[in-house]
Amino acid sequence: GEVDAIIVSGTGGDKIFSLTSADTPYRIILEEMDEGAVIITGNGTILYHNQMFLKLFGQGDEQFTGTNIYRFISAPEKENFSQLIQLGLEGKAEGNLTYRNKDRTLYLHLSLRALPSDLAGDACIIVSDVTQMQQYQNHLHDLVKVATLNIEKANERLKSTQQKLNNALENGNIGIWEWDLKTGKTFIDARTEKTLGITPGKFENTFEAFKKLIHEEDICHVESAINRSVSEYIPLETICRLKSDSRFISIKASLARDDKGLPTQMAGVCFDISELKKSSERSLLKLSEELLRSNKELENFAYIASHDLKEPLRMVSSFTGLLAKQYENKLDERAKEYIFYAKDGAKRMYLLLDGLLEYSRIHTKGKKFTGVDLNLVFDSVLKNLSLIIKERGVSVKCDKLPVVFADESQMILLFQNLISNGIKFSKTNPEIVISSKSENQFFVFSVRDNGMGIESQYFDRIFLIFQRLVQRAEYEGTGIGLAICKRIIERHEGKIWIESQPGHGSTFFFTIPKN
Repeated sequence: GEVDAIIVSGTGGDKIFSLTSADTPYRIILEEMDEGAVIITGNGTILYHNQMFLKLFGQGDEQFTGTNIYRFISAPEKENFSQLIQLGLEGKAEGNLTYRNKDRTLYLHLSLRALPSDLAGDACIIVSDVTQMQQYQNHLHDLVKVATLNIEKANERLKSTQQKLNNALENGNIGIWEWDLKTGKTFIDARTEKTLGITPGKFENTFEAFKKLIHEEDICHVESAINRSVSEYIPLETICRLKSDSRFISIKASLARDDKGLPTQMAGVCFDISELKKSSERSLLKLSEELLRSNKELENFAYIASHDLKEPLRMVSSFTGLLAKQYENKLDERAKEYIFYAKDGAKRMYLLLDGLLEYSRIHTKGKKFTGVDLNLVFDSVLKNLSLIIKERGVSVKCDKLPVVFADESQMILLFQNLISNGIKFSKTNPEIVISSKSENQFFVFSVRDNGMGIESQYFDRIFLIFQRLVQRAEYEGTGIGLAICKRIIERHEGKIWIESQPGHGSTFFFTIPKN
């Protein structure tokens, strides 16, 4: 029934110790610990230490038994350590102590506790090397310090930015609002209340309450803008009038969505633009008046110049003809050639003036818009061009065309110029194909030919007045036909353009609004 030995499990495995030896069970256990252990008297004399204590503090096989532990304690720590020993003898103490030797700095955790009563008056100190832990804690402390400093700086910058933003919003009298699309709740700040003319604190915080503030004629417009923003996921931007005093306010917002892509919230700003709108309208009105007056003067000048210049040209042409007829037998070949050039120049000048006169009358002499069946327009054009179509063997194909709201005479001139252009620049048997399609709010028309085609850098130039890309000797014309087409389309609030490649013909496109 007596115990002769004990088994102690340590990091190096199990070890059997005989109890018949001089070692006590306490010391056997201390030897197997992974921490340093030392037994000292009340005045600090070392009675026993294990191998780990020697490893931490000693040099080689040096022994510390009988020496005083205060040799390892730095002067600033001796008083604290003495108090720790005293408390340890009472079974109350546990603390931290920094130890420094010649080679390195150790951060040691000292745990003091009383031993059983048969060793009363002695204290057992357990010593742990927590150098790496202390370094980690110091590093962590530094990181926390740096992070705290960065957070403080970020807060200062954020505070400064918020102050600047508030100043900008205040100076611009710009209000902020939010609208929860799921609950319908709406938040507005004090500036928005002021902009909307709401008594502070009286807003009901719903979208329906906001709608009641909008002018009846603008509610549909605002709802349409909101629906488009939500469906197309684009920022909201609209202008509306207030019901109370018809002031104009600008509303802008961004849209937030959840993980499923469903809209959740709108957040934005609103501000009064009444004065800006009035100023802009006055400037725009003044500019429009000046532009109209300028255009009117230019059109009058073009009409007067082209009309008044025709009479002198008729006289030049008539007298040149009489000169050639009456003195035909008395003129040599060179004189006859000069007379031919004079008559040809007068003829070309007459044609240019005719074109300029026609160009100036597009807006001033245009007829009232009515419903025009373009199929009948096409038939009229074929009759007007029947002679050249027959002479050149032209093939003209046309799909069924729609009825448009337009000036019928200008529609005839438009198609006639485009078809004539395609015939003129086709060296082989000309082929013209006309088609149309519906696209959004417009009808889109195309007139395709098999002519010589042009390079892309000239696409814009061909629609300018008196612009020619080929020699007059090769192709007749004044260079004003396509400019007239462009002016007609602009009067009808459409646009015209060309797609072409050299040697592969050209296709002219133009649009006319459906309404």
